Order: sequence, then structure tokens, then C-alpha cells
Amino acid sequence: MKLRTRIVFLIFNLLSMALLSQQTNYNINNVNLKLSQNRLLVKYDLFSKKSHDPVTVRLLFYDDQYRIYVPKTIQPDSRKPISPGKNRSISWDFAKDMQKISVDLHPYLIPGNIANHNFGMGTEAALFSVLIPGMGNYFVGDTRNQSIKPWMKTIGSYGLILLGTYAARERFRKEPIYSTDGKKWKMGAWNYRYFENDAEILIGTGIAIWITDIVLVAIKGNHNAKLKRNILGMNIVYR
Repeated sequence: MKLRTRIVFLIFNLLSMALLSQQTNYNINNVNLKLSQNRLLVKYDLFSKKSHDPVTVRLLFYDDQYRIYVPKTIQPDSRKPISPGKNRSISWDFAKDMQKISVDLHPYLIPGNIANHNFGMGTEAALFSVLIPGMGNYFVGDTRNQSIKPWMKTIGSYGLILLGTYAARERFRKEPIYSTDGKKWKMGAWNYRYFENDAEILIGTGIAIWITDIVLVAIKGNHNAKLKRNILGMNIVYR
């Protein structure tokens, strides 16, 4: 009983730490890009639950090799504070900064001081998903923007595994079939709780969800680590 209490207490503390780690002063979501002639319009929503004061928003881009591109000719100026709200935008005249714009450039917006920005945990976050499916997602990103919530993965994985385990325990063979001389001809057919091979399919699907979550969290964590290293190191590239 003491061990079980300690495990529950540990899980509660880890979840609390995860939720606190992703609660930054300002949150950016719904980022959209629109290309018009030689200008790129970056639209986004800027929200804050703790403060309604204007804040500076820095626009960066990274490519598939995680090289960082810092636009210069932008409006409004990155030093000008922006009030929280929907449909905020930054216009970049990329033709003045770069010879050409590549399709593999991805925007990254940082509100406030870049040194205090929460990039999310690295690949080590996958260890939390090893412990509980879905848990690592709280450490690698803002779960409020995820269509499939972490708790859905937890319930889905555990639920399918438990259903499969129950189905395996309820499975039994029917009475064997005997020949005319009274000898056993063949074993009776299996009686499944839900459907044929239900236990294997249910348990396998639950484990697949669990493993997939671990892999995806590790990929996202690796993404976070590379962005953090290159942005804070400011390995700036221009074309």
C-alpha cells in the first residue's frame, strides 16, 4: 500500500510540474502564412492568462536542417510591443533580405525575452510516456493546441489493454467433438468474449498506441532540443 501511495504521489507531482512548465506568460497559436508578391504575411493569435500588457514578438524561421533565418525587413518592428489578441500579424519583405524564399522554411514566434522562452523538454520526455502513455506530451509542447489530448491516449491505451486482458480470461473452448466410437475427434472451437482473436487485437492495439506515443514524444523532444540549441546559439543563416 505504501509503494502504491508513493507511485500515485510521484505521478501527481510530475503532472503538476508538466502543467506548470507549459504555462508561460504568453501563448501563440493558430500561426498561418500568406504569400503575396514579395511579402510574406505571418498571422497568429497572441494570448495571455497572467498579463494583458503588450509584449515584443520575435519572428524567426528554420529550415529542415534547423538552420535559423532572422528576417530584417519586417513590419511592425520586432522591438515594438504588441497587445494580446487574435489576428495579429507580421509582414516580411523577404525579397530585400533573401535572394529567394524556400518552401522548407518554418516560422517560429517567440513572445517576450528569448532567454526565458520555454522550448519544451527534449527526448528525455519520452521516459514519461514510457511510464504512462500520453504523459510525455505535457513536457514537449502546449497540449491545449493538440486535437488528440494526452489523456485520450492514456485512456485509450490502458482501456484497450484491460479489455484485451479481460477477453483473454473469458476465453474458453467448447466441448470437444467425439467420433462415433467415442474417441475424441477434435478439440472444441474457441469461444471468444467479443470477436475472434479479440484479446490479441485489443492488447496489440493498446500497446501500439503506447509505443507510437513514445516515438512521437521522442521526435517532438528532439525537435525542441535542436531548435533551442540553434536559436539560443543563433547560428544565423541568410540566403
